[in-house]
Amino acid sequence: MSRGRGAWLPAGSGRRAVSALALLAGGLAGCGDYDPPVAADHDAPGYQADLAACQTSGDAAADRLAKATFPMFVSYPFSLPYEQRVLISRCMAAKGYKDRG
Repeated sequence: MSRGRGAWLPAGSGRRAVSALALLAGGLAGCGDYDPPVAADHDAPGYQADLAACQTSGDAAADRLAKATFPMFVSYPFSLPYEQRVLISRCMAAKGYKDRG
């Protein structure tokens, strides 16, 4: 008895997998827009320029870090957003912005 392609998947699981991937991709798409909670005028042009620079460098550094280490590589979709936030926050702190907390 030939079942054809995808017969090993339970009924309806293909839709769930596609939905989960779409949700994950949508969640990751906004990670580069992280604005850390710092005590500053978030609308000031200087702050926006610093934030854009930190987002760019933080995204690139997080991508390299997540791909370079085994545990993070395996959990890339989950570890990348976390690392992006950490590196963006560190960059902003290095530029003199203090945490609000």
